[in-house]
Amino acid sequence: MKILSRICFILCCICVVVSLGLLCVHIYWGDRTHDISRHFFPPQSEFLNPDATDFSVAIASDTGANDIILETIVDEIATTEPRYAFMLHLGDFITHRTGTGLQWLLYEIHPRLHGIPMWGVPGNHDITKHNIRDILPYRTVMGDSYYWFGYGNVLFIGLDTSYETIDDRQFQWLENTLKKIRPLFRHCVIFTHVPPIDIRPDLIKNHALDSESAARLELILSHYKVNAMIFGHVHYHAVGKFAGTPIYTAPSSGQKIRSDIQKYGYLRLNFDKNGLKSVEPKYIDFSGTVREYIEYTIARDIFHYKLRETISYIIIPGLIFLILGIGFMLIGMYRTRD
Repeated sequence: MKILSRICFILCCICVVVSLGLLCVHIYWGDRTHDISRHFFPPQSEFLNPDATDFSVAIASDTGANDIILETIVDEIATTEPRYAFMLHLGDFITHRTGTGLQWLLYEIHPRLHGIPMWGVPGNHDITKHNIRDILPYRTVMGDSYYWFGYGNVLFIGLDTSYETIDDRQFQWLENTLKKIRPLFRHCVIFTHVPPIDIRPDLIKNHALDSESAARLELILSHYKVNAMIFGHVHYHAVGKFAGTPIYTAPSSGQKIRSDIQKYGYLRLNFDKNGLKSVEPKYIDFSGTVREYIEYTIARDIFHYKLRETISYIIIPGLIFLILGIGFMLIGMYRTRD
């Protein structure tokens, strides 16, 4: 009984040490990644570089926690000349829907951007759709989920369509922005995750806003001049029109590809003094590495996303071994007395 008791106590100690080690690693990475998010807060209601006329913007979308693909895209964007003015991400950053997951992603790509700003809007995979609190982890790390800013003579408006709908409050904000801020700029571009209509050919499933939101958006756009709208969500680059406005969808930047072009990619928007000159899809050649796979699986999944589950899987057996150890010890003491 003494041997069994000792074995159980040793196993219990091992479980405790491993759990404490994982917790320390999580705290260490949490401290390193916590402050990085401030670089990705959008410039809400700001006028940036008002004299700019000729510039380009990179737009990625639908990463789905596939950081390796996004890193490859960011590497290409950061080394392209002339430099991009900034980069936008149209949502579906992650799949585990946690603040630490977003922090890890930003920590990974921040040094690769080499000073190019990146701002985003949330996608449907960045929330859980139960209530408004499900958007809070995103807002805590990435800032406001809908906002406007000006760059040169272009007004950029980012909308939150992560619930695949637009609520009354955001519609009022949008109409207010178009009414008061739109006249200050020659051109206007709206970007968000979910398109009002699905413009892909041969649809298998309709990936679009609910019909009520789409109708209300169409009514608003009929009263204001918007030069273009850019969307993600469909993992497919297509061009169409909605309410008389040109609309473009972005290819997948990491999630499942739904296109004959079996490549990940992003969009390049080119502007001149006359507004949006062209929208070009850019595709990348990608081949992953073992190092990145190990990093993806161990460092991010275990130390961040699945920390609670991992510790519980270790602590529970540890408690069982502790109870068994005490039980065997008491049985041994009882037998010794006899």
